[in-house]
Amino acid sequence: MIKTNKVKLSDGKSYKIYFNKKKFHDLNLSFIKKKIEMKNVGMVRYCLHKSEKDLIQESIIATKGFRYFRTHKHPKNKCETYHIMEGKIIICLIDDSRKILKRKIISSKTDTKIFHIDPNIFHLIVPISKIAIWHEVSVGPFEKNKKFIIFDQTSPDYNSTNNKIISYCNKVSGINHFKNKIAK
Repeated sequence: MIKTNKVKLSDGKSYKIYFNKKKFHDLNLSFIKKKIEMKNVGMVRYCLHKSEKDLIQESIIATKGFRYFRTHKHPKNKCETYHIMEGKIIICLIDDSRKILKRKIISSKTDTKIFHIDPNIFHLIVPISKIAIWHEVSVGPFEKNKKFIIFDQTSPDYNSTNNKIISYCNKVSGINHFKNKIAK
């Protein structure tokens, strides 16, 4: 694995991305947990694919505390699957009229550890444990300028206030669980 530079988001938060440059490799949870438990690290993404051009985009994502992933969908032929490895996340499926279709908690401590989302369905992913680590697989290539990700324009953007983001996540997830501070 080769570490890329720290990525800074428009909201001022940053996270580290690591890209795979090996044919074969393994990652263990204790290594990932050590990285996420470092001071000032709220999220780490390990890309198992070699580039954004790969037809399969496969990542291990680790978060510490609350982390906002804006509600989005992917165009036709771009599905996603989530496999929780540690902790728990809630996945909320939303139709185009903004009706909640389904809320599902996937947890490393229950039988439900895998969740698949078909293309063209808005979804909100929210970590709901102190540390959450999951395996995300989607169809590539990742094309920034070709609408690989279509954001729900009614969801708070990344420049919104913490209170607006948390209020939105509480409402959509049906869980009034989130603290008044977003992890940095």
